[in-house]
Amino acid sequence: MLAKLEPRERLFILAGGSVLVAFLLAYMLFFLIRKRNEQRVQVHQTQAAIETAQRLKGQILSMAEPTRQVQDKNQFMGQISRLLEESSMKIRNMKDEPPEARGGFTDHPVRISLSNVELSELIRFLHTVEYKTQARVENLSIDRQLSAKELYNVSMTVTISLPNEGGDNG
Repeated sequence: MLAKLEPRERLFILAGGSVLVAFLLAYMLFFLIRKRNEQRVQVHQTQAAIETAQRLKGQILSMAEPTRQVQDKNQFMGQISRLLEESSMKIRNMKDEPPEARGGFTDHPVRISLSNVELSELIRFLHTVEYKTQARVENLSIDRQLSAKELYNVSMTVTISLPNEGGDNG
């Protein structure tokens, strides 16, 4: 087909085809470089997210590090009383319940009733109890007072499991 064309037309078709092929190659090169840069940015963002997650994990673990092992129920009761005083919560009632033996551990529950508690203070207290004293909060009941909008009556059982020592359950 090119043989039927005049030299000027052949030259025009070859030059046009060459320009088109060069344009397609340049576009493909540009497209590949752009995709590579997008992937590089995505890798950097992922690495930054991983570093942030590791840093947050370290912070969370460091929050749990200052836990002190409670030796007996009296020390536990003292810690809970101190935490309640630091949180400036009004203790309505704080009562020991009988210990329950489970496996090699004895659960020591303490029933606590509080009055006129702000929700933010309660959450702070619960966080501190769960992470600093190695206790667990059970049977949490929060009732809104009718006279005050943002004050609550709270009752809960705070339980700590202590290892049995020579058959001692209390």
